[in-house]
Amino acid sequence: MPASKARLAILVPLIGATLVWYDFHLFGSLATTISPRFFTKSTPTLTATAYFSTFAIGLIVRPIGALLFGRVGALNGPKRTLSQTLLLTGVATLLLGMLPTYRVIGVTAPVVLLALRMLQGLAFGGVYAGAVLYSAEYAPEHKRGLNTSWIQMAPTLGLLLSLALINVVRHTLGDERFAAYGWKMTFLPSTILIGLSLYMRRMEETPAYGQPGESGASKSSPLYCLGDRTILMLVLPTLSVAAGQAAIWYMAQFYVMFHLQNVLKVNAFAATWVLAAALLLGLPFFVVFGALSDKFGRKKIIMSGCLLAAVLSIPTYAGMQRAADTHVVTIRAARNFVTGAPGPTPLTLADGVLTPAAESSNPNLIALTALVLLLTVILAMVSGPLGAYFVEAFSRRVRYTSTAFSHSVAHGVVGSLLPIFSLPLLATSGNIYAGLYYAVAVALVSFLIGVFTVRETVRQD
Repeated sequence: MPASKARLAILVPLIGATLVWYDFHLFGSLATTISPRFFTKSTPTLTATAYFSTFAIGLIVRPIGALLFGRVGALNGPKRTLSQTLLLTGVATLLLGMLPTYRVIGVTAPVVLLALRMLQGLAFGGVYAGAVLYSAEYAPEHKRGLNTSWIQMAPTLGLLLSLALINVVRHTLGDERFAAYGWKMTFLPSTILIGLSLYMRRMEETPAYGQPGESGASKSSPLYCLGDRTILMLVLPTLSVAAGQAAIWYMAQFYVMFHLQNVLKVNAFAATWVLAAALLLGLPFFVVFGALSDKFGRKKIIMSGCLLAAVLSIPTYAGMQRAADTHVVTIRAARNFVTGAPGPTPLTLADGVLTPAAESSNPNLIALTALVLLLTVILAMVSGPLGAYFVEAFSRRVRYTSTAFSHSVAHGVVGSLLPIFSLPLLATSGNIYAGLYYAVAVALVSFLIGVFTVRETVRQD
């Protein structure tokens, strides 16, 4: 295979998946900016709840999209299906940025917003499998982990891109103009997805799907991978591995930002730069562990990452507590003024009396970055080999559906439950590390299930 074709098989899916994750992060990051513009302002709690319900619907429909596009992918191949999902995501996101607000079109605004989020979620359910399969099926057997590991960087790259663009546009326009119209500009990169989709139509389908009808999937229903007991026994271990990866990912890239700002009282600017620096430094490790899995096996590295996450997460966060230099020792429950949900009030000891902690005046940013980097490296251990493991675990007939479904359920259900469990535990227990219990438990369960049920797939045709 020409080297240029192999590079394109990595680069094009990587760009597409990164921009899809960018859209995902963008909608969550702009919650406080967008929600008052699409929902009634009668009560802040109702406004925020309605917005986050709209956010959640994009996650809930992902498994449905996985089954839908899994069927399409099994019949037509990953190239064509990835092109379709990128186009659908790009159009839905672009329309979302152009959507008139509640003040202009009334109740139609939140209804259309909900519909566009559902379209995004459905398409999102098929993007990951298409990107991974397209890269894997062009990769030599001895480089399958290396080539697919680039796709595993997409969520991190998407998060970095969203943080960067939001901050650049906000800094350029100022808070007032950003809130008025500037936030719409952050949706413009979705036009690249549309162009990328059109470009992919000129690319060749993968060798495995080069001849129409060869996959044998036409005899399978969309739920075939869940109805066949033999295949279901492969899906369940794979789903457990994906669940561990999802929990670690949310803990290492989402919860850490919340913890730095709301528990350890590190100011938002410093916390953002700590996270951005750690993610940038951690990106090469996704490729390193993907390449190592080609030599030492997928299972060993993934399971080691799950175990390290279960053992080291709380000590790592304890190190952050010392590096933040705010001496937060406990949490007092308080109602969030936006959502009305229980929220944390960090407390520190002053002359033996618990008092609300002030914002950190002298955090050790190097130490904080190193600790967040450690979490990112652990995440890379699980994520780097994951794409190759998915591809090798299933036969071609059910590979697209099974991969898409496992990944979508893990991130759309298991991962999204992290704030539902973690924030109330944090707010009501008084323990500043209680918010980690859910992710640690999922990582540990994934390790225990994986050790006994996951089979090694490296060097499998």
